[in-house]
Amino acid sequence: TGIHLVFNVYPPDSRVASYYAVSVDDIALVDRVASSEFFAKPLLGYEPPKKSLRESGSSMLVVRSSNVRPDAKRAPDRQEARVSIRVLPLRLRLDQDTLEFALAFSQDASKIAKAAAAAAAADRERRAAARARDRKGNVYNHGGGGREN
Repeated sequence: TGIHLVFNVYPPDSRVASYYAVSVDDIALVDRVASSEFFAKPLLGYEPPKKSLRESGSSMLVVRSSNVRPDAKRAPDRQEARVSIRVLPLRLRLDQDTLEFALAFSQDASKIAKAAAAAAAADRERRAAARARDRKGNVYNHGGGGREN
């Protein structure tokens, strides 16, 4: 049980440059919204098809990628990725309370991300202006606010 990772790197003259595979045995997202109809039950998880059993040892999520060199002799640095993703059937259970919580959470996260992006942009502009002043010959004090006499 758990997460499994395989990563292989091959010699520069081989057609396959690298290979990785990540598999996750089980995924379950549990509903913890206290007012939810599904409280403490899986919000998202494996849902077997009717009249079907899950194959023993099968993972819920498998991602495989091979990085290949289309022309290993003439262009050894050129690589293409071939990706394969397999997911077992999932069931999503939402009630109104959980949906409202998820929407409010995503809106708050979006506001925080926008504020962080705006602060980063303002900081970049401030640094660019300081560099421009430097180039014009106006030297500014790097020492943390001390006065020069």
